[in-house]
Amino acid sequence: MKGVEKAIDKEFPQSTKRVCAKDLYSNFKMKWGGPAFHDLFWRAANATSAHAFNKAIDEINRLSRPAADYLLSVNQQWSKHEFDPAITFDHNTSNFVESFNAVINELREKPVLTFMEGIRNHFMEKFAERMAVADSLQMHEPTPYAKEILDYNIHGSNQCMVIQAGGGEFEVLEGTKPHPLDILKGTCLCGGWQVTGIPCKHAYRAFT
Repeated sequence: MKGVEKAIDKEFPQSTKRVCAKDLYSNFKMKWGGPAFHDLFWRAANATSAHAFNKAIDEINRLSRPAADYLLSVNQQWSKHEFDPAITFDHNTSNFVESFNAVINELREKPVLTFMEGIRNHFMEKFAERMAVADSLQMHEPTPYAKEILDYNIHGSNQCMVIQAGGGEFEVLEGTKPHPLDILKGTCLCGGWQVTGIPCKHAYRAFT
């Protein structure tokens, strides 16, 4: 869609562009398929730090130099570690667009005002459903989805040792790897907190 690309460049000159990692992998696996390449590709795509990304690329390079060169030649963002932390939006696939398309499927042929009103009604219903769930919870009780994330991050498979340095600074040891973090600045070496805006598992350990 060349016209759309030109319009975005003109109207939003500071915007960054991402390529859907799922689409990128579809092209990648045509030459470099198999479970090893699959696992390493998604490790690279979901890496929230340059260190984790480079480790995955190094593993791919050991299997195939051309495969690593192909991924490094992609000039659009596809790995999470590249994302601007000011945006705090870590999606690297277009799945959320597909979900939106499913919502508007029955509205596509409607006049534009009816189309927009249909979207508004849909989200009002969603907000009402979530407000009903919120009203049923006790004060400070997390939603079932949030509780699942909390349980994983606090009691997950990798136990971490926490060292408090003072002033909101901590060092969280995951195995032998240290992760310095600052809960006042909202930063962690793993990069997960910065990319999403949501505290990473190391931060949760420091909190608890």
